Amino acid sequence: MSARTAGHPHLVGGFAFALVRRWVRFYTFGMSAERRERRRAEIECDLWENCEDRLATEAAPATVGLELVGRCLRGAPADLFWRYQMEGPAMNIHFAIDRVAGALLLGTVIFLLIGSSISGYDPAANGFDGELRRAAGVNQTANLAVFTLSGIGLLVAAAGLTRAFRDRAPMLAQLCGAGLSAAGTLVLVSTAFYAAFASLAEDYVTGEGAAVELAAGQAHTVLVMMTATNMTAVVLAVVSVWGLALFAAKEQLVPGWLKVFPLISVAGAAILAVGGVVEELQWGGFTVSLLGALLWLVIAGGWIAFGGNERGGQHSATPSAV
Repeated sequence: MSARTAGHPHLVGGFAFALVRRWVRFYTFGMSAERRERRRAEIECDLWENCEDRLATEAAPATVGLELVGRCLRGAPADLFWRYQMEGPAMNIHFAIDRVAGALLLGTVIFLLIGSSISGYDPAANGFDGELRRAAGVNQTANLAVFTLSGIGLLVAAAGLTRAFRDRAPMLAQLCGAGLSAAGTLVLVSTAFYAAFASLAEDYVTGEGAAVELAAGQAHTVLVMMTATNMTAVVLAVVSVWGLALFAAKEQLVPGWLKVFPLISVAGAAILAVGGVVEELQWGGFTVSLLGALLWLVIAGGWIAFGGNERGGQHSATPSAV
């Protein structure tokens, strides 16, 4: 390294060098340590030689940095092709597939919590005016965006978990994936109902005469449909979690004591079923069932994602071909 090159930290340790190094780390991810380090050393050597040659011609350091960025961008396709040549069409990414599944379980907690909050308005006749005014007083754009993302998140989690577990329990993985996919789809439908309800609430607040009564009636109908759709989505998601818990216990991916949370969730569902038309029992059973499923997702997801089980880690050692 020449003294002149070392005197330009914005070249040596700045944006241009950092960009190239991070790109090398990205496209060599999952390769063997020896091959990855050899490639890194080749690129590092090429960078130094290029800098020394350009700085020797009195080129401005900023110009050299821009040239490095340009070379990195232009050479990206060639780098990817090099990676393909090294490993062929069935490139092995050496990461623990179970850890990815654990992360998806943790993500499902967030998506399910957000999705279940869509039905946050009471369709009861008494006080419905207040619910409409509350909905009209909120800027719903952010809510709609978050609810939409939660539905999409459930669909992504369904696909990822099905892919992660299908080699060991194809039927159960597909059933659980189908349940989560249906839940995600229904969350998106609930979001559409929510948008219609918010619009009708606005019409109710700003309208006059008969338009107010019409908007209130339509809003009530939409809210009832939204609540029913959202409840169905949550039920499907919870049942899918029971299936995932059964799979994880069978494969010993999580400790045995975690089975208590699915059992709590099932007990909540039983209360919900027995409660019938008693509103307090309905909501109590629903809350207990959802809470049991969420607690299992949090603990099991963290356990699997962070390698809390040696047996799970042995399963994870198998490379995932992409």
